[in-house]
Amino acid sequence: MAPRHDPAQALGDEYGWLCALDRPDLLAAPVADRLQDLAGQDEGTLALARRALVCEIDPALSDTDALNERFDLDPRATGNCVLVAGKRSGQERLAA
Repeated sequence: MAPRHDPAQALGDEYGWLCALDRPDLLAAPVADRLQDLAGQDEGTLALARRALVCEIDPALSDTDALNERFDLDPRATGNCVLVAGKRSGQERLAA
């Protein structure tokens, strides 16, 4: 069996990755709001916020299984999820 494609590479090649701060319309409102909050704190958090990427995909591929099939992606490497890392009082917290 041939190796499956890397999701970041396959989606980037097909659709092109965009800075999420520039395309809040592609994010759920709470995610867009939090990203804007992060960007407005200081230069360090702005740099972190600018690392968040999105791509606009065909709505017919919004189902993870359809996306995996179309791009021959490994299901263990994909999913409809946003990962967020933050630090408060020196303690890093992760959320999905």
